[in-house]
Amino acid sequence: MRIAALLLAGTLSLSAFAAEISGKWSLTTKDGDGNEIKADLIVMSDGGKLSGTIGTSEGTTPLKDVEFKENVLSFKLMYGDTPVTLKLTLDGDTLKGNWFTDDGHSGAVEAARQAAAPPAKTDSPVAGVWKIDTPGPDGNPIHAQLTLKQEGGAWSGQLVIAEYDMTLPLADVKVQGAAVSFKVPTDNGSYAVEAQVSADRFEGNSTAPDGTKKKFSGTRQ
Repeated sequence: MRIAALLLAGTLSLSAFAAEISGKWSLTTKDGDGNEIKADLIVMSDGGKLSGTIGTSEGTTPLKDVEFKENVLSFKLMYGDTPVTLKLTLDGDTLKGNWFTDDGHSGAVEAARQAAAPPAKTDSPVAGVWKIDTPGPDGNPIHAQLTLKQEGGAWSGQLVIAEYDMTLPLADVKVQGAAVSFKVPTDNGSYAVEAQVSADRFEGNSTAPDGTKKKFSGTRQ
């Protein structure tokens, strides 16, 4: 019993820490040439496991190796062809720290927590877990699990492709009635999805980075 209680306490602590850092942040930094970069940093928690995205006017990139330990948020991302590591210390509603590259370049980073959007309706037909089928780049079918949920007053979610051991956080999730749109950031660019929900059916299309459109549909799990 004592061991079980300790394990439960540890799990609850991890969930609490994850919730503390979760949300949307307005991030500002400068690249190696001194050009200012403004981006939206989104950190999401699912059972204490963190994921996220960072988006600029040039597109959205998934975060890798997201951790929050001892009040420090750390993660990795690709900036063009360059791997970048960020380490940011939480102070209330502010994150401050630096980015680093493998070749020794670095720069200061600041981020401020954005106010939560008004809560979405809890009876939305879009929320839930969906079993998705869509053609892959080679034409072969891809089976995935799509989760759409309300978190911190805003919509978020993820696409899990178990066959390839991939978990992709969604970006720019927008819901209006039974209509939903979102982006799926990948290392090869973002896929844009637009769909409609009718009862337990999810019907729509995805647009690849090269403009190719394919069916993106499924059923509620």
